[in-house]
Formats: sequence, structure tokens, C-alpha cells
Amino acid sequence: MMTKYAAEDPATRNVAAVAQIEQSERLRRTAIERAIDRLATWAGHPSFPLFHVFWFAVWLSFNVWSARPFDSYPFTFLTLVVSLEAILLTSFVLAAQDRMTREANRRAKLNLQIDMLAEQELTAILRGIGALAKQSGVDLSDVVPDLQELTSDTRIDWLARQLADADNESA
Repeated sequence: MMTKYAAEDPATRNVAAVAQIEQSERLRRTAIERAIDRLATWAGHPSFPLFHVFWFAVWLSFNVWSARPFDSYPFTFLTLVVSLEAILLTSFVLAAQDRMTREANRRAKLNLQIDMLAEQELTAILRGIGALAKQSGVDLSDVVPDLQELTSDTRIDWLARQLADADNESA
């Protein structure tokens, strides 16, 4: 069975596969997550602080120069509104970051699985090349001095312990 990307080059297939994964992640988001993402995106846009500068200027100007201010100095209501906005905005940004972290963790796990498969495939290729060279009477030890080590199975658990030990030593 041919996939719809079978006739295309590997890079095109990979780009399409990643785009499809990202699209399915976007479609899985709830309405609340989409709203939070939009708010967090707007909060990071240059228009956000510009809007606030304008809004504060209007608020302060009206309440300083108006004959009937609704929030006179020291602008207690403005302080309340800004504080509530900061609390809500912080919550929205943290929720968006939490969702992005979950997505990044899923991608990292996928990447780890792909890397492990690639490691197994490369080991199998090296073993095949070694076997062909041996059958042909070619000694690869001069070209690849650590061929024996490279053709052995990679111990993921051992590597993980080594990494953890190195992290503990540097901490």
C-alpha cells in the first residue's frame, strides 16, 4: 500500500508528517486552551504594552482633569483592575506554557524513540558491513578502530545512568 507521500522525497515526507502531528495537536486542544493560547499570544505581541500605555494615559488623564473623576488619586480602582489583570494574565500564560511543555515532552519522547531506532538500524548496518568485509578478507580495524564497540548493542539504561551521574557531579 502506498502512502500519499510515497512518491515524494524523504524531506518532504518528514515535513508533511511533522505538520500533520502539529495539526492533530492543535485540533485536540479544548476551547479553553485555544482561548488561553490566543490571550497568551496577544500578551506577547507589541500591541499589548502599547494598548496598556494608552489605556493608563486615558484613565489617569480623565481622573486627574475631570470635574467628576470615578477613580481619584491614588487611583485605588485602577490598582485593583491592574492587579486582577496581572493575576489572570499570569495564570493564562502559565497554562499556555504548561500545555507547550506537555507538547514538547511528547515530541522529545518521539524523538528519543526515533533516535533509538536509528541507533539500532546503524548498528545493524555496521554489523552487515563488518560481516561483508570479513567475508571478503578486508580488515576494517585500521579504518574503524572502534568497530567492535560500535557494533555492540547500545545500552540505553547505562547511558541514562552515566548522564544522571554527570548531572549530579556538575550540580
